[in-house]
Amino acid sequence: MPNKLRQLGNDGEDVAASFLSRLGYLIADRQVQTPFGELDILAIDGNETVFVEVKFRNALEGVYPEQSITQKKFKCMVNVAEFLLAKMKKEESPWRLDVVAITSFPNKPQEIVHFKAIDEPCRF
Repeated sequence: MPNKLRQLGNDGEDVAASFLSRLGYLIADRQVQTPFGELDILAIDGNETVFVEVKFRNALEGVYPEQSITQKKFKCMVNVAEFLLAKMKKEESPWRLDVVAITSFPNKPQEIVHFKAIDEPCRF
């Protein structure tokens, strides 16, 4: 990924991690590499392990960030979660997939939308 795109991704993940921390989540890890792709944020919410995908978009792009959660991306998210659960020996523990969608507006604060426990591609 070119450096500018990677930096935008990092900035979005920083915003999401701060947002989740303010909600009481424990941020356990970030940018976790697996054979199925990268997990943006690994968090703990109460007794649940939370696998967080962060999507960041500029409002001028004309699409909502969460619209990039396609069937293919959703399947990848599930595979990453299952791989990490097995690696952590937590297959029987409660877990979920979350999406933090961040939209940047010119001359306005960012909009952050948190989708908890997604169970399908972009239908939320």
